[in-house]
Amino acid sequence: MPTGTRNAWSSLTLEADRPSAPVRERGAMELELTYLENDQAMALSRGVVVPHLLVLVAFLWLMLPYAPPWASVLWTLGFALFLAVRVQMNAQYARRSVAERKAHAPHWRRVAVANAFVFGSLLGTAALFTFPDSPLEVRLLWTLILTLVVAAAPRLVIFPQFVALASPPLALLCVAWLNWGDEPGSTMAAALVMLAVPFLLLARHFARDQRNTFELHIRHEQLTADLARQNAAMELMARKKNLLLATASHDLRQPVHALGLLMEAVKQSKDAKTLRRRHDLATSNVAVISDMLTNLLDFARMEDDALPVKMQPTSLQGILDEVARMYEPVARQKALRLRVHPLKSPVQAHSDPYLLRRLLFNLVSNAIKYTHNGDIDIQVEQADQEITVHVKDTGVGIAPDRLEALFRDDATGDTESLPPDRGHGLGLGIVRRSADLMGHRVSVRSRLGQGSCFSVHLGQESVPIRASGASPPFSQQHQVVALVDDDAASLEGMVEMLRLWGYVPVAAASASQVQRMLNALELQPQLIVVDLHLGQEADGFEAISAFRNLPGASQLPAIMITGDLGHDPQRRCKAERIRLEYKPLRPARLREMLGETMLASQAAHPLATNSQREPPVI
Repeated sequence: MPTGTRNAWSSLTLEADRPSAPVRERGAMELELTYLENDQAMALSRGVVVPHLLVLVAFLWLMLPYAPPWASVLWTLGFALFLAVRVQMNAQYARRSVAERKAHAPHWRRVAVANAFVFGSLLGTAALFTFPDSPLEVRLLWTLILTLVVAAAPRLVIFPQFVALASPPLALLCVAWLNWGDEPGSTMAAALVMLAVPFLLLARHFARDQRNTFELHIRHEQLTADLARQNAAMELMARKKNLLLATASHDLRQPVHALGLLMEAVKQSKDAKTLRRRHDLATSNVAVISDMLTNLLDFARMEDDALPVKMQPTSLQGILDEVARMYEPVARQKALRLRVHPLKSPVQAHSDPYLLRRLLFNLVSNAIKYTHNGDIDIQVEQADQEITVHVKDTGVGIAPDRLEALFRDDATGDTESLPPDRGHGLGLGIVRRSADLMGHRVSVRSRLGQGSCFSVHLGQESVPIRASGASPPFSQQHQVVALVDDDAASLEGMVEMLRLWGYVPVAAASASQVQRMLNALELQPQLIVVDLHLGQEADGFEAISAFRNLPGASQLPAIMITGDLGHDPQRRCKAERIRLEYKPLRPARLREMLGETMLASQAAHPLATNSQREPPVI
């Protein structure tokens, strides 16, 4: 057989031999049922010394007048040996743990069946020894006693035990009646055989009934355990949510308080230099608030598995530049030096740009937060065909016993050395979740009081796929943006930013108003930007549909912005070719997003452009 065929056949054979989940579940259920049946059978046989001694005395009383002396002695010795073995067996079973009993359930079932067979044989042998010289009434008494024993057995033992217990006395009684029963012997033997059939059916019925009861008991225990696990998971989730709310309220309080003071100070500023400094401080506090809200948003979406992951060749230099622009002013406020080491050559990693950016932002933010003096260094290392980003600080460090639990949602470094008004933060929890989603690995080295180094292992360098033709450069000049938002403050802020970037925003609180303005100005939009919630009359999806229903506008690119986590519209946005973004959005991120959407749309579906006249003032 060729190697490939042989390997394929081996693979198929292994797959066929591997039990499926339902088969494994049924096997576990069968083992549990066997254990419960064994446990009941062994429980019934505990404390057997006194009842068995009574049986011994009663049977000897019936045997002695009619059975040969040697038969009585031999039977008594056999019964005593059986009783000793049974007591020893019960003691061994009692010493076993539940786990051991379950592990060896088939063995104990065989022991119980053998025990029943020996006991039934002893009972039948006693009657057999007595029959030859006993009168008819004694023979009938033996038959009645053994028949009652067989009739009572189905409610006391499992079905295999019943068969093992009932077969020897009934069979030996038939032999005795056929050999020494004279005239009614054959009739009694036939009656015993006929009685065996209903006894078997009755035993089978009781066994099924008992097995169903055990199965219901097992499933009840499983459901109880599942419910307990779900309750524990819900309690853990509730604790996480409470921690999330407590962290958010605590961490947001400080920058909001500082922002309020700065806004009041701005009103009283008399010179441009002071105004500029206070404006920079206010901008920094807004950035901190935006980071916190973004972390909360990402945390909630990761908890619900609603954060999309888009793995692609990602430029590390661009992300490092963003880190420098974002956090150098924050580091300067604490008299720290943030050093982002430039790359010697362009490096691209296979990663999700947004998640990688958030991951590094959180690491750098934590490094600044827990460093009182010194430096924060960010460096990219390429060794053994692996890209690693290091974020190193000279902060408070992390105790060795806290390293394992470091990436929990409520974990930080040495929080005991921090002032009491500093929040715990969710940064490292988001770092772990982000790395897991992208398939990256995060490691940490730290010495208490000397600093920490977090390393993000990104895998091998990604080689980008180059298109055959270069995309035309994008210019936002005279690009008309249809903007719909029912919040006046958000609408005004968006309009001002779009104008500064060279776009022509046509904005209103509803899609119909924007359409009337476009018709009056004889403009055709190149992009739609809407909020998800637009009051009670419509939502963002209806607004986008209204614009795309216009002649020649079915391929209009659209961006939907929302801060609502309760009804995540991600699936519908994907189906309707709408880019979804969450508030708050930094101006730099908003500008980048607008450019990417316009460029991708122009490359895929070139749209008609407006005349190159001066943009109107709207």
